[in-house]
Amino acid sequence: MILNWQNQSSASEQIKDKKLHPYIFHEASLTKLIQESCIGEFSIAIHSTGWGKAMPEEMELLDVNQDEPIFVRESWLKSDNVNLVFARSIIPGQSLDGSLSRLTDLGDRPLGEVLFAEPSCERAAMRFARLDESCDLYQHIAPELDNKDDIWVRQSLFKIEHKPLLILEIFLPIISRCMKQSNS
Repeated sequence: MILNWQNQSSASEQIKDKKLHPYIFHEASLTKLIQESCIGEFSIAIHSTGWGKAMPEEMELLDVNQDEPIFVRESWLKSDNVNLVFARSIIPGQSLDGSLSRLTDLGDRPLGEVLFAEPSCERAAMRFARLDESCDLYQHIAPELDNKDDIWVRQSLFKIEHKPLLILEIFLPIISRCMKQSNS
C-alpha cells in the first residue's frame, strides 16, 4: 500500500468535493460528527476483526517487525445502513497489554468512542491521500462506488499510554450527501 500522503493544506486544494472537508479534516471523533450531522441512524458493521498482518507501510509507522502480532479491525461506519466510511484499525500486540486489551473486544462499539475518552490519548498530525485502484484497500470499497469517484483516505497515528495504534479511514463520496439540511 504505497500512497502519496499529504498534509491537510495540500489535500484541501486537491479534494474536488469541498463538502467532504468537514468530515475528512475533522480532528475530534468522526463517529460523533456523523451521528450529529448525518440524516439517519448511525451504526457500525464489522467487516473483519482478529489477529492478522499489517501492511509494510503500517509496520514502518508503528515501528514493528513482520513477526509482531497485529490486531486488525475493519469496519463500516454507516448512516441508515448506508456505508459512509471504511475504517481499518491496526494495533500492535505490544500495545494491547494491561487496560488496553479491551480494544480487541469492542464488538460494534466505535473505537473513536474509546480513544477520545482516554485522557492519555495523543494523535499525531493526520495525513491524507487519494486512493486509487492499485491500492490493496480499494478492493474493500469498490463495490460501493458508482463510478471512478475521487476517493480519499486519512491516516491517524494515535498513542495511548505511549503505545501506538494506527487508523485509516476511507471516505466514500456519499458521505458529503448525508448531511442534514441547514437553514443557510
